[in-house]
Amino acid sequence: MLAAVLLGLSIIKITILLTVIGVMLSLEAINTGIERSIDLITEEEHPIAKTAKDVSAAAVFLFAIVSVIIGILLFFEPITHLMQS
Repeated sequence: MLAAVLLGLSIIKITILLTVIGVMLSLEAINTGIERSIDLITEEEHPIAKTAKDVSAAAVFLFAIVSVIIGILLFFEPITHLMQS
């Protein structure tokens, strides 16, 4: 966040950055809740329980990839301007 301010990102870009961070943390919390709930319901290995855990983890992973792409799009131009100065 400090880098965004120091690099002079616009309010819109900072808002996008904060939204991405918030969604990522929320997805991680939901994933943890799903995994803990499944662990509470069943102690044995069950294919449906495994699928639910895998799908929730995949959602976090996919958004992590999208987050990196968004971060590159937000920071690429300001960093290149900084390096050219």
